Amino acid sequence: MEVGVRVEAENVVSGEVRHTNSAYFVMVALDDDGKPVDVEDVEPSSDDERRRHAEAVERHDRRGEHG
Repeated sequence: MEVGVRVEAENVVSGEVRHTNSAYFVMVALDDDGKPVDVEDVEPSSDDERRRHAEAVERHDRRGEHG
């Protein structure tokens, strides 16, 4: 599973909000022995989810991960 995180900073006086950084975390399900285990796929259902899924697959492929 890939989780995207976007961090923003807000100036409490002016109310200005600015993007400070973004990151993607890859999480792996483990069995009782600490070995990676497959989980059920989640199907994207909206255009935005399909776009994000395609981008995640591209990042996965660039990292050379298989699974």
